[in-house]
Amino acid sequence: MIWNKLKFLIPWTSGEDTSHSSEITRFEIFQSLTPLEAAIIERILYRRTFNPGERIVNEGDAAVCLYLLKSGEVKVLKEVKNRQIELASMREGSFFGELTLLKERKRSATVIATDKTEVLCLFRPDFLNLLENHPSICAKFISGFCETILDRINNMYDVIHKLNNDT
Repeated sequence: MIWNKLKFLIPWTSGEDTSHSSEITRFEIFQSLTPLEAAIIERILYRRTFNPGERIVNEGDAAVCLYLLKSGEVKVLKEVKNRQIELASMREGSFFGELTLLKERKRSATVIATDKTEVLCLFRPDFLNLLENHPSICAKFISGFCETILDRINNMYDVIHKLNNDT
């Protein structure tokens, strides 16, 4: 499986480091979790730091995890008609890649760090294991990111409308 290869090739810090343990509930999708539920998720998160200008994900690449922006800022770019369109910028407390948890897919956009950025990652296989063993925990945060997905769809309509008017 591609995830097993990627997990060992990419310089991730293991979820065993719990220095981020008290911070997970500052992410809106985890705010409804109890301390015990948050601790269960914290054990399966991985940490990585990106420098300004570094690509976090590339459009079209295999998607393997949900990214939680612990610090920093990123921009989200989409190639449209051979040009890069900035869809959004995200700051600390935001997240992206949530659809990866539900279905194997390719990245729909490129995400680049615009600042020194630290992310916490939840890999899909770990999420599926969590879903099997702790479905109530998953239900709590899935409802949170569903709201975000709906907001992003509405924002995409605005971007599409603008692109259609620019051509």
